[in-house]
Amino acid sequence: MENGSENIIKALEKEGVEVCFTNPGTSELHLVEALGQSENIKSVLCLFEGVVTGAADGYARMSGKPAATLLHLGPGFANGIANMHNAQKANSPMVNLVGQHALTHLEHETPLHSDIMGLAKPVSGWVETIFSNNDIFPCMTEAIANTKKPYNRISTVIIPADIAWSKSKEIPVGSSAYVPDSIDKDIVNIVADILLKAKHPVIFVNTTGLDKACIDLIGKIQKKIGCRIFSELFVSRLTKGAGEVVVERIPFRQKEALKVFENVDEAILVGAHHPRTFFAYPGQSSSSMFMPDCRVTCLVGVDRFSYDVIKALVTELGADDLMPDLSPAKTLKCADGELTTEKVGQSIAALLPESAIISDDGITSTFNYWPLFVHAPRHDWLYTTGGAIGQGLPVAVGAAIAEPQRPVICLSGDGSAMYTIQSLWTQVRENLNIVNIIYSNRSYKILNTELTLIGIDDIGETGKQMLDLSKPNLNFVDMASSMGMSAICVSNMEAFNNAMKQAIQSDRPNLIEVLC
Repeated sequence: MENGSENIIKALEKEGVEVCFTNPGTSELHLVEALGQSENIKSVLCLFEGVVTGAADGYARMSGKPAATLLHLGPGFANGIANMHNAQKANSPMVNLVGQHALTHLEHETPLHSDIMGLAKPVSGWVETIFSNNDIFPCMTEAIANTKKPYNRISTVIIPADIAWSKSKEIPVGSSAYVPDSIDKDIVNIVADILLKAKHPVIFVNTTGLDKACIDLIGKIQKKIGCRIFSELFVSRLTKGAGEVVVERIPFRQKEALKVFENVDEAILVGAHHPRTFFAYPGQSSSSMFMPDCRVTCLVGVDRFSYDVIKALVTELGADDLMPDLSPAKTLKCADGELTTEKVGQSIAALLPESAIISDDGITSTFNYWPLFVHAPRHDWLYTTGGAIGQGLPVAVGAAIAEPQRPVICLSGDGSAMYTIQSLWTQVRENLNIVNIIYSNRSYKILNTELTLIGIDDIGETGKQMLDLSKPNLNFVDMASSMGMSAICVSNMEAFNNAMKQAIQSDRPNLIEVLC
């Protein structure tokens, strides 16, 4: 007879889970043993829980399937919350297995005792503690069922140690399934009428509207109506480049956004919230990124898969047989001369391999990259969806494991990279095809630009030091080398271009530190 841990892993296998990112402790050792016996689930060790959850997010974005995570009690779960927050904003499915003290031990005030349920609820669409071995299979089925919904797809299963080690029987339970709501034909007709009458409409997409199949359909609408398509600033995944429908990116700053949307009279939301400023600022009259006289209408919300609704709109508009306009391929040239972040982006676009995956946590260094890649070879772009930095490196790990035949390019600021620098170790251990580009401006640059917006003219010397990453300077070449990774530091475009070419050709993890 199997123990509880073996049946938990068997339940994951039954539901098709293929990867578990782990950072276990004593309470999870029976689960470690069960994972070690599994022939169907790949276990990937990460040296920090933020890497665990970020990797699970990247895996889900590229595979469309949930990965499992294995985390040690409340403190371990808490260490992974920031990237769980990003995953939640990306609508990524995930199943967290969190060890708990044995039920007989919970009455005692021990060092690692904490309120795991309280920690998990804000970042989980479903959370439950297994109190009986008879509950293992029903609980795991519910956990997987939650990951198949369109929204809030993170499930957290809390597993007391005595449930994990006790003997239990397999209890047959039906497979999890998701049944979508019927299409609201009235809103489809309303939106079709709006688009046909609008003078300057835009379609604004995010989350469930970003799927390539959805964007291809929206391209038909664009062909019919002549509207522009915009995405949220930080998208979960978008396929772009040559041969794809062009999706523009909303500017980060409200001032620029209002200028872009100055003449827009109708905005249609597809799998997206009304776009707002990242923060509130002194004297700000409105947080909307649209002009006050622009009407905003939601075709389909974030809580529903978008494809069938968009398809109904295409049919209502008579656009089924139209071919969308696609971005043409162009020969792009590497930049030369003095190194700037924009020139680095230009060279990456020119050297980008076909079907690359870009994990972007570059913040200020990469904000302007979007249009540089419109004519580059087809690729997928993954952003820091929830704004919690430290996502780029671990998301690259998960993406590379989900798509081992595709090269991954990770763009990260120096401050962001330090949150989850342990990702480099896992990249080397798993021999992942990732090129890590670290923009080393030795500051929290975005905070320096925010000072003016919030009305601070002079933050003072002590304040400046809190935004400064020098004294001492970070040395990413040494950090990468200490974890077995090939690394180089560059300060001019010729050196960057050469380093990038060599890294792409190597088919193993590399790091390029860009002094900018």
